[in-house]
Amino acid sequence: HGEGKMSWMNGTVYQGSFFADMKQGYGTLTWPDKRKYEGYWFNGKQHGEGHFTNSTGSKQKGYWKAGKIEYWINDLGECIMTTSEESTEVTP
Repeated sequence: HGEGKMSWMNGTVYQGSFFADMKQGYGTLTWPDKRKYEGYWFNGKQHGEGHFTNSTGSKQKGYWKAGKIEYWINDLGECIMTTSEESTEVTP
């Protein structure tokens, strides 16, 4: 365990903490199209508070559980409900 970098053949890159060969703790995953998740990980999946940046650069704060977005958080710190189909799950 510790800090490191993992790269996939498709250009996706993870930089951050690992534990037992899985993403765990704080880290950033960047996709080739410039999407990015920066936040907390547990058992290799987004879990907890993080920020998602889409391919056009728009950034949104949210809360993830087991790799799926639970809700978005607006600039006032208020929770914005999501649909169950919405996901930014990691699939490099």
